Amino acid sequence: KTSALLNDTVKILAVMVNFQEDKDAATFGIGKFGSIYSSDYGSTILDPLPHDQKYFEDHLEFVKNYFHRNSNDNVVFEYTVLPDTFSVSQTMRNYSPENNSDDFTPLGNFASEVWTIASDMYPSFNFSDYNLFVIFHAGVGRDITLPGSLGNEKDLPSVYLSEKTLINIFGAGFDGFPVDGQFKITNTMIMPETESRELSTLTGTFLFEITINGLLVASVASHLGLPDLFNTETGLSAIGRFGLMDGQSIFAYNGTYPPEPSAWEKIYLGWAEPVSITPGDYDISLVTKLAASLSDTVILKVPLNSSEYYLIENRNRDANKDGSTVHYKIGDVVYTKTFVSDTTGYRSFDTDELAGVIIDVDEFDWAMPGSGILIWHIDENVIDENFASNTINNDKNRRGVNLKEADGIPDIGETFYTIFGDEVIGEGTQEDLWYQSNPAVLYENRFAKDTRPNTLTNTGANSLITISDFSDIENRMSFKITYGDSIIKPLFTTTLETNSRIKDLNYLEKGGLSSLLIYSQFVLRTDSSLIIFDVDGNLKNVYNLITDHKPAMALIYNIDYLIQPVDSLLYVIVQNGASTIFIRPGEIISTSPVVLKTLTGDSQIVFGTEKGKVFVYTPGTPVE
Repeated sequence: KTSALLNDTVKILAVMVNFQEDKDAATFGIGKFGSIYSSDYGSTILDPLPHDQKYFEDHLEFVKNYFHRNSNDNVVFEYTVLPDTFSVSQTMRNYSPENNSDDFTPLGNFASEVWTIASDMYPSFNFSDYNLFVIFHAGVGRDITLPGSLGNEKDLPSVYLSEKTLINIFGAGFDGFPVDGQFKITNTMIMPETESRELSTLTGTFLFEITINGLLVASVASHLGLPDLFNTETGLSAIGRFGLMDGQSIFAYNGTYPPEPSAWEKIYLGWAEPVSITPGDYDISLVTKLAASLSDTVILKVPLNSSEYYLIENRNRDANKDGSTVHYKIGDVVYTKTFVSDTTGYRSFDTDELAGVIIDVDEFDWAMPGSGILIWHIDENVIDENFASNTINNDKNRRGVNLKEADGIPDIGETFYTIFGDEVIGEGTQEDLWYQSNPAVLYENRFAKDTRPNTLTNTGANSLITISDFSDIENRMSFKITYGDSIIKPLFTTTLETNSRIKDLNYLEKGGLSSLLIYSQFVLRTDSSLIIFDVDGNLKNVYNLITDHKPAMALIYNIDYLIQPVDSLLYVIVQNGASTIFIRPGEIISTSPVVLKTLTGDSQIVFGTEKGKVFVYTPGTPVE
């Protein structure tokens, strides 16, 4: 998958829209720009008034800087904010969808009316010069709920209405909102003027400052093709503050700036290329992006099977080792402030030291909760199955993009409560990264089949991978990768183009593989068949092994065995296909086979059936 806009220019056209005035307790403000503040908070807050053309241009300048630096110039970003505000015909609640509803028809109607008015106001304006269209509206977004909030249930949610979404709203005949007599707009981002809002407490009213930079970046990323990586059903976090498309990242540092996209997000958008390895033993060195030269590896891809793999990256909050520098704008003046460390007034949840509109930071990854090695478990089957419905990470037990939390406690997205009753969502900690001195109780500085977390695949199969000996946090970090264990060891790998031993490639090419993992002469193919070659590379046999259970491969008494259950039959295929033993338990086999060593050193093949029985077979003994 690649973005449709790769190596293209994102050209934004934005308008500023009021509603009809109201006194609705279910919304913030009265439907007009600047009406959400009951007091004069001056210019030293985040998102200070006035919320005018220059203010929104400053926010879009941040978006421009984010994409310029993180896309390696693959995305060029330009923007125009039309100077005049105008009002739609109704109050805000009339354009607000019901809570927890996926019917965005009211928002579609809002967009339709806005672009009709804009077209009438600017009859000679060339809308066709732009490809992404934004409505900045008065009020806040229905995107967060805070204790002490008044109303909010009829505010507008912040969304990106893609062409597909608009077709779902208006029907297959929808081909865009007509403007200037000839061009049609086929997408719309709906954004609030700010996310700051007044909260009521026992001691009075105070302003909770939270801005829209993160929301804008994530919405543009949706336009570029990125799916959401949080749980889109519950809204809970799934990747925490380690990537872009998650609420905890969107509102990191109170929305002022998110971290860089994760390895998978960058690869998906075409902004990065991983270095892939084949089975073997490796000493790996990974360098943070900011410190990397052209020859350095920044993202490593470690295949597990035909659809699953690890993406490993080295992320550092302060790769430049000079603290965090923030550039912000108040009026026409740009200010710069540097923080040498996390401190009061400058943390993810506390930004009292910031003011104005944040237009840039020197390192976006300062928004992460820690530094070190990140290991992402990617399952392309899950992504493919759930991409269209935007539910890639909704199943916390089988996520398409899953962070292997190094502390062994998968608590990203879990809900916790403080002693004061405040709700806290797990968004990741320093201990979720891999590095030698990680103090987590369960941390072993090793990632293997028997650690927590483990290197098993999503089907529960042993991936044969161990990653160990992580160095401590630095811009260049090292670790070891080994394949195989005491029972199973891959002997060599090959590719179709270079393999001179296998003579009948036709059988391989039908499986759609460009590279193959070969255990002696056993070759597993993606179409669930098993191909066997003799030692000279001649085709010996082909078995159709259509099953949900993974095979076991083992070296027993210096002889290669491949063991594969299919329904009520267990294939035990001996080295080079010289013989095949068929074990018939008389019941459907319900588990993948395992190979165990007894105290006497013998090997036993163990498997279970759907009736709860466990069968044991010792190679070399007659089958009863």
